Amino acid sequence: MNVKEELVSLIECNCGNSKEICISENTDLIQDLQMDSIEIMQLIVDAEEYFKITFDDVDLLTENFSQFGKFSQLIENMISIKGQLDAN
Repeated sequence: MNVKEELVSLIECNCGNSKEICISENTDLIQDLQMDSIEIMQLIVDAEEYFKITFDDVDLLTENFSQFGKFSQLIENMISIKGQLDAN
């Protein structure tokens, strides 16, 4: 599973902007893609469902979700932790 590609697909589904979007590691979902708080929350819920993870309350900070690179890294870390827990 390529987390970044899958996250881009989720963003495209949640982004209310109908224009074609270009996403890089430094893309700011709020500033560059003009996603509002409801779209960001829906993206978080969709990511949890899709990747079968649950974000801890302490992770629910704007700085973790506003930039694509940080968001994808957080998901990768959560998947890794989940895999380690499932192995035990």
